[in-house]
Amino acid sequence: MPNHLIVVDECEDFRWVDPSGLVITAEEYLRRGRGAPELPVVNLCREHGHLSSGYYVSLIAEARGAKALPDMRAVADLDHAEIRDECKAALESLLARAPRLPGSSAAFSLHVYFGEPDQPVFKELAHRAFELLRTPILRIDFEQATSINFGQATPWRIASLRVLAPQEVPQAHDAILLDGLERLALRMNFRSEGISRPVDGSADDLAHPFGQAPRRAPPSRLDLAVLVNPRDKIPPSKAKALARLADVGRELRVTVTLVEPRDYERLASFDALFIRETTSVSDHTYLFARKAEQEGIPVLDDPASIIRCTNKVFLAELMRRGGVATPATRFLTRHSLADIEKERVFPVVVKIPHGSFSKGVERAADQAQLREIAEAMLTRSHVVIVQDFLHTEFDWRIGVLGGEPFFAARYFMCDRHWQILKHAPDGSYVEGVTEAVATGNVPHKVLDAALRAAHLVGDGLYGVDLKETSEGVFVMEVNDNPNIDVGLEDAVLGDELYRRLLLDFQRRIEATRRRGSAKVIRFGRTSLADIEGRCETSATEFALRQTTRRERPFK
Repeated sequence: MPNHLIVVDECEDFRWVDPSGLVITAEEYLRRGRGAPELPVVNLCREHGHLSSGYYVSLIAEARGAKALPDMRAVADLDHAEIRDECKAALESLLARAPRLPGSSAAFSLHVYFGEPDQPVFKELAHRAFELLRTPILRIDFEQATSINFGQATPWRIASLRVLAPQEVPQAHDAILLDGLERLALRMNFRSEGISRPVDGSADDLAHPFGQAPRRAPPSRLDLAVLVNPRDKIPPSKAKALARLADVGRELRVTVTLVEPRDYERLASFDALFIRETTSVSDHTYLFARKAEQEGIPVLDDPASIIRCTNKVFLAELMRRGGVATPATRFLTRHSLADIEKERVFPVVVKIPHGSFSKGVERAADQAQLREIAEAMLTRSHVVIVQDFLHTEFDWRIGVLGGEPFFAARYFMCDRHWQILKHAPDGSYVEGVTEAVATGNVPHKVLDAALRAAHLVGDGLYGVDLKETSEGVFVMEVNDNPNIDVGLEDAVLGDELYRRLLLDFQRRIEATRRRGSAKVIRFGRTSLADIEGRCETSATEFALRQTTRRERPFK
């Protein structure tokens, strides 16, 4: 019986014999059923870029609890030039220790197969490259930097880092690749550096590869950076809510500072980061979250939550694995478009996996419309989602913070529309009504489903969307970066909501200190109990407050 899977785009891509592995295609891996054993995955797809086949193989492996090489964090990191530059700098520092560098050429390449180099003198550098980049097959191109220092050796630099597809491996390197793969198979429990671990609900299971950040002296109070973007058309918190957060922060001796994308290099000067612009794996919000993690400071949303929540394919697999009820869900690719003929019950909802704010979500009334929508979406993503349509007057939104209920609301559908937000062709949009609800008044089965779903994702701040029907409660999505706005999500708790948020940051900071991590942060001489004592209204009292209903800009 195989002890790992080798996943490729086409079986012909893997020309070797691996006695301990089973070679399957990405399409086959996507379709593996619930009963199939979740073996570790060696992802050798041709492309690993955002929303490619290789991207989805690593993403789905993580959602299923399987260990993968490269893991999802490595795939996301490699998509950012800034992170590749960090890796280059780390590797270039090892070049000076290399025992022999080419003297007659101005460029050369090093191939690394599962951490094993094609040139043994670069063993240390190859091992470090594998540790940093966590990718099976890598080519590192070196070139001599221009120098005007006559009589001195010209320094070498890394021109490029490139992940190779298996068919690009020179035949002369076959033995090295097989040796590296065999070594990997011998430790297929994946205890080695850089391999992902099963999801356990913790953001820590996607640790960054650059080691611990340097320590610094503890400050006398908490300085909280809040990342905003003036160009964000539908921000998760508007200026009024951010001002309220700052006001409450002053009561707790917390300085709230708004930062923008241009403030990336200032991040290390803060004690915690709160992201209040729409997140994406492929933009600066992920880089900010990752840098905060590297610096050892608490961050909402953490990189793992951004990866997990911004892709509906991942969430569908994760909910299935965790036994959380969702609408009946199937995946479509270009290879499986024929499955449309099997659809008998309409309407259905078609979703592009990385859509947000009701964008990239369409309803199909019949097979012809389903095919038209799916074909258009498949030009933007390797996989699209088809779900049974569930009609309800509103969606439940349950805010969850650190595994506990944070707020609750009903998001009503727009008038004469099946979604809570309706986009017009000119870019404008209309929204339904938001009705804030005390968490104590939320049906137990709704609250329980929301907490179970959030726990599968992590320990951060989430907005869980659910539909309550006569057939039961179904989780639609788990959102990172949920809306928090004045008179809407905070309508029941008021300032207490912002206090609880700031206290949660304090809890995370204290946990970091107890772990002996990179930062030790405190609120001067003010203890956590002192701060909690300033919260005048108890959670029980707030749970008994009446429901409030408002029109609102909605995420």
